[in-house]
Amino acid sequence: MDEYFGIYEKFDILRLMLKDKTRVLMAYKNAIFNMKEKFQGKVVMDVGAGSGILSIFCAEVGAKKVYAIEASMLAKTLEQVLIENNLQSTIEVIHCEVADIHPDSLEKIDIIVSEWMGFYLVHEGKLDSVLFARDKFLRKGGLIFPSIAKLYASLCQLSSMYEFRNACVPLPVYLNTRCIGKEYRKIKSMEPEVLLLNRDSLLSSEELKIRDIRTVENSEIFEKLLVFLDLNIISKSVNLLGEEYVLTCKSGKYQGICIWFVIEFPDGSKLSTAPYNEPTHWKQTVVVLPTVIECIVFIFFSRAHFMEDKMSESDMTFDEKRPANLFTNVKLSTNLSADIANSDSDSMSIYINEPELSDDISEWKGMSMNEIRKGFGIYEYREHPPIVPSAKHTVLFRLPLSMHESPKPYPTHNIDKWSHGYVRLPCSAHCFYPIDQRSGDRSCRNRWDMIQEALLRSILSSQQLENAILSYNQIYAQRWNFTALHHFFSEVLDSEETAVFFQTLMPKMIQLALQLPMLLTGAIPLLKRHTNGSISLSQLQVASLLANAFFCTFPRRNSSNPQSEYATYPYINFNRLFAAYSEEKHNQCESVMEKIKCLFHYFRRVTTKSPEGVITIERRYIPCENCPKWNLQDQKLPSLHITSKGTIENEGAGLLQVDFANKYVGGGVLGLGCVQEEIRFVICPELMVTMLVTEELDDTEALIVSGIERYSKYEGYSNTFKWKGDFIDETPRDDSCRRMTSIVAIDALYFRQPSLQFKMDNITRELNKAYVGFVGSDIYQNNLSAIATGNWGCGAFRGNPKLKVLIQLMAAAVADRSMVYFTFGDTKLMDDVAAMYAHLVQHDVDIARLYSMISKYHQESALSDHSDFYCFLYNKSRIKSSSADIFAKDSKDTLPQRSKNVALNKDVVNKHIYEMKMTEEEKIINWLASCDDDNDDNAKRDTKDMCNEKIKNNLKETNNVNESGGLRFVEKHFVEKHFVDDTVRENKNQEDKVFYKLNKGVNSSSLKESITQRSIDDRDRSKNLKSELSLESAELNGSESIEIIKNYSVLEFHKQNPFPRKSGQRRISDDRDTSKKIKPELSLESSELNDTESIKILKDCFVPESRKQKSLPRKNGQTKISDFFQRIS
Repeated sequence: MDEYFGIYEKFDILRLMLKDKTRVLMAYKNAIFNMKEKFQGKVVMDVGAGSGILSIFCAEVGAKKVYAIEASMLAKTLEQVLIENNLQSTIEVIHCEVADIHPDSLEKIDIIVSEWMGFYLVHEGKLDSVLFARDKFLRKGGLIFPSIAKLYASLCQLSSMYEFRNACVPLPVYLNTRCIGKEYRKIKSMEPEVLLLNRDSLLSSEELKIRDIRTVENSEIFEKLLVFLDLNIISKSVNLLGEEYVLTCKSGKYQGICIWFVIEFPDGSKLSTAPYNEPTHWKQTVVVLPTVIECIVFIFFSRAHFMEDKMSESDMTFDEKRPANLFTNVKLSTNLSADIANSDSDSMSIYINEPELSDDISEWKGMSMNEIRKGFGIYEYREHPPIVPSAKHTVLFRLPLSMHESPKPYPTHNIDKWSHGYVRLPCSAHCFYPIDQRSGDRSCRNRWDMIQEALLRSILSSQQLENAILSYNQIYAQRWNFTALHHFFSEVLDSEETAVFFQTLMPKMIQLALQLPMLLTGAIPLLKRHTNGSISLSQLQVASLLANAFFCTFPRRNSSNPQSEYATYPYINFNRLFAAYSEEKHNQCESVMEKIKCLFHYFRRVTTKSPEGVITIERRYIPCENCPKWNLQDQKLPSLHITSKGTIENEGAGLLQVDFANKYVGGGVLGLGCVQEEIRFVICPELMVTMLVTEELDDTEALIVSGIERYSKYEGYSNTFKWKGDFIDETPRDDSCRRMTSIVAIDALYFRQPSLQFKMDNITRELNKAYVGFVGSDIYQNNLSAIATGNWGCGAFRGNPKLKVLIQLMAAAVADRSMVYFTFGDTKLMDDVAAMYAHLVQHDVDIARLYSMISKYHQESALSDHSDFYCFLYNKSRIKSSSADIFAKDSKDTLPQRSKNVALNKDVVNKHIYEMKMTEEEKIINWLASCDDDNDDNAKRDTKDMCNEKIKNNLKETNNVNESGGLRFVEKHFVEKHFVDDTVRENKNQEDKVFYKLNKGVNSSSLKESITQRSIDDRDRSKNLKSELSLESAELNGSESIEIIKNYSVLEFHKQNPFPRKSGQRRISDDRDTSKKIKPELSLESSELNDTESIKILKDCFVPESRKQKSLPRKNGQTKISDFFQRIS
């Protein structure tokens, strides 16, 4: 002890500790200041005061008296510090050990504060002083800062430290140093090392708790700590403080054990020295192992999960045979090599403490998981605020929570609400059921009395169970059937397993169900449509509710009448699951048997050891008018990690996980359904409680569930789904005792005709739905996790996965989240999506522009099978945004960059411009000539379509000839504006006036006044853009001007034929007259047009009816004009 005090008299050590920002400011100060009302007017003892910083914090928040206990010579320095800061009247320094203080010499202590932790929590031996002070001085009910301590251990890789060659000066590679290294490792393993490791060095993690400091015995700590330091984590369980723990790990080689600790304060805040948290002066403690140990299997069970109630923990050993199982294929094996031979990697991987991330899988593209997580640990995100009761958040357990026992129900006295806004519970005093008397009369009995009478009888078979359930559901006796339940016990389970169920598990399930009035004392509100609200329940309360659902006790939840009270809610009673079997659908019904296995396994788990956590169910509603205006969103696409391996529930650990939901949450989980949502509901059965409280989801609503636990592992999908055994969920809990697993349920639209999903109303609906689910809490806006999702609505709902991934990316961008996308083995989809994502990012496509491109795709591909969807987006994204968007930007911002681009490409533009234009003109003239004699009645394509196709091919030709020229920049924007934008409807009236004046022979000046304002503005803007691009008027000759204006005039004046026409009548002469009148309007600055040029341009635009393209039969060597343009482009 003298050595300990001597260390802390060294001021360099003191300085190091005071510089530890994490230790002092972020932990102790925050905890003390967060609970300052607890300190005001109180007496505080600082055990091992050291520099006195904790004593000063206590004085600052209003403590009446602070006793600073310090046995080292630092006490003298501390006295001087207090005098200089005028705190000597509040803080009294006591220069001795706490054990030497007489209890009568001090006031009774209200709060003890102490920074007693050593490198591996108890290294410094200072904890005994805190325990002594607690027992001798602390008032009953007093507080201790910190109050909870946990020790964590992990297998770790120490290759650089472990190899002797790396630990000393470099040695020649041919020198064998194995014997030296062996001795070196022995020396290193004799005492712990204090190092800074990173998370990648860890192979496992396991929590080793020190129980509440207020109750732990002093002798326990050091006794059990020695056991910990000597443990062999591969062959047996770790015992510390009388509790059993198991270290699980990923396969690999490891050379040591990394140890760190976490302390918790009464306000719920924490201080962690973990490798994945901010470093502290404690660093981590590493125990070097004398030999390398290779872990090749990691199936280690915590025996407590399989104990019968009558068996004590001390009776169970790792090698002991497990008692009779509910299902024969779930057994503990002590033959590890046999386990390896009989298990695939997927079934084993669920026992990894933290799921193996996609970084370890080669089948991924896009951003790495490290980039997606932005440097945060897996569980360092905060998706939900702490649980606080409010008008919109109903909490049905007592707060604050204790970390060492199941939550207590709240309120203390039962509140029975039998009304439309609340769940009608079977135990309500208002719940009556009509029964027929032998006399023929009908009377009513309390339904809960009937339920208790029926379930407390001896039930030893599925037939007796059916009779018991129908006794309080007599109205459905002729309609319900229990074929699936009977088949399960007669064909799936053997006689021994059936006996175990009815003799052991069934009584526990009945007891759990009948405890509902004691476990749930408050009224459960319904989460109704178009409301925002949350409900927090304990896991034990949820288990009791689900046990009642199994026994079909919930009233008014069985009717299929669309006018019934709960017609817009999912079914919750299990009678539909019990009926989901028929010989005709034997293959499909096999998955029903596997779902029943999952549910029975869940009830076995929760009746063997009561769960201690809580869950929160949140319904989120955003009115449609408050949803984003998608055509105005300028966000870029978010980071994307896409993989063909892994699952949302495993590799998506710590992320917001998407449930591909039905609008009636749960979908077909109580029927024949067995796809993504149904599977998630049976491996995490606590999700099924949402079916009790959640009304049908509307278009801008989502359901978020946090804190759920996983109980089963599985394999397969749909008809191949199989229950594969127990799953130990080691996801850590947040400050509100919820497991840090969050699931968002969003329902996609069902499309009878898949082509309808490209309608913009449906696109917008899906965008809004995803956005409502993805948007995070304002409190944690800067700490939102990524989204773990996949082919949402692309199975039975017939969605297009290539479209759905873009919809989810757009919604994620606006919600400010990254995305992890699972294709579930579809490598081609992964490749296609990754390529499209990279292309859109490269071309700087924002959300509004992508929304616009999808809209144009719908307009132009009404009869398409949509296999060309991505091809369309590739082509459209290469075209810059419309000229209106370009010109709307500040020219000062864009001019320098545009001028730079033009300067780089100017020579290339001038080199190819003439050749490009002449080639294109020759092609069009030749085509027009070939159409002169076409008089077939099959000419159906109108002038606008021909012009549109010609412009599209003109654009392709431009792209091929000059990929980055300055003229292409101008031309593409005019084409995009007038070809893509639907200006026909916008300018119809104005254009009609223009063409009316043309027919009346107005002169060029009156024509100029009649042209639409948009045309004038665009022509002016073309001059400005020409100037910005440094295309001087001297360099832009008349032909180039004609080429630009041609593309503009084609669409602006001839989107529809305004000339009145009798049947068979042709207006070629009118066309030619118009060409002469409009010629002055086509001049630019110094450019002059002769008649030939004007006629050529108008010939391109005003194609008479007889010259339209015909659907002629092909002759030898003949091609359609569309094929011709396709070839030359």
